[in-house]
Amino acid sequence: IQYEGSVELYSEEKNLYFNGYIKPQHKFAGLGTQWVKMSDTVDAQNISLDLNAPKGKDEKELFTGTFMGADSNFVYNLFYGKKKNLKDREIIKVNGLLGYDEKKDAFEIGERKKLFPGKGEDPAYIPSYSFELDNQKSIFTTAGLYDFQAHFKGLQYAIAGNYTYDFNTFKGIWDVAMIADFPFNDEATKIMTDSILQGSIVEKEASAKEDHLLNAFDFLIKDRKDRQKVVTELGNFGYIASADAINKEIVLSHFDLEFEDSTGTFYSHGQIGLGAIKKIGLNKMIYGVIKIKPNKRADEMGILLESSKDGGYHYFYFKDNDVSYLSSDLAWTDKVTATASKVSKSGFKLKAGQVEEAYKLKQRLAD
Repeated sequence: IQYEGSVELYSEEKNLYFNGYIKPQHKFAGLGTQWVKMSDTVDAQNISLDLNAPKGKDEKELFTGTFMGADSNFVYNLFYGKKKNLKDREIIKVNGLLGYDEKKDAFEIGERKKLFPGKGEDPAYIPSYSFELDNQKSIFTTAGLYDFQAHFKGLQYAIAGNYTYDFNTFKGIWDVAMIADFPFNDEATKIMTDSILQGSIVEKEASAKEDHLLNAFDFLIKDRKDRQKVVTELGNFGYIASADAINKEIVLSHFDLEFEDSTGTFYSHGQIGLGAIKKIGLNKMIYGVIKIKPNKRADEMGILLESSKDGGYHYFYFKDNDVSYLSSDLAWTDKVTATASKVSKSGFKLKAGQVEEAYKLKQRLAD
């Protein structure tokens, strides 16, 4: 870390007081790293700098994290850098204590509440944003709650986990979990759950024991007792045993998400961990595709879940105030249709989806 400024030693302090600017040294010019203003004591044996509100020499805010363009959908990363446009949107922003791991040759940012929890606080149950830049491996990593800038009246959802950008391949992947509150009644939900349990192609059980997924559920579950219960189960068993602790329609325990530059869209790839549906624990890996497309006119999200070996599926499409549904299971479709007018009174419109829309995601699944 480069330093620029004055250094003072006070008789009552064992560490030096530094007043000036610091600049982390690394080889990744694209991260736009600037000189960061700081005034703090520095322990030369254990450097940990409090940069919770970082500013540059021009007194303007500096950012660490991943961001999306304001006028078009492009994604870029920063490490104490300036946004390309002040109106660019935050997928994730990380602030906190900056440290340097000499053995790993890596910069790390963590939140004080996680690193130094209060009395009686267990850090395992504290949701926390973090960042790491590994100079040796050329890896940029963040962890926390992500906002993919797509919002809907008919869908309350949240996504958390971690993001890894590999400078060797110029490829970024989000490994995340999602909790969503779908607007379907209990009968329709049971039909969907039964079809997935009975006909899912993948027999492998879903497992979410990784630290970043435990941290993800720290963010996703707001109630403290329920959070402790679920995170403990995930840590011990790798799956959610107490699905009743998550009062949401659907829990996706983990899936990989990538940004497609050519379409400005986030797409999942690979299998999806289906943790629970409406308090019913499933904990199965299934085939499916998730699409998230921020759009100035109307944001879009599509979710396709395969339910059988012969191509059965459930498809949901969210756009503006509309929620579209479609399934190969006619009993499920009829049940949703029968209650659509009642559900649609909640500020959005529930309607039958188009086969062409679902087919586009099924094609991605085939590819």
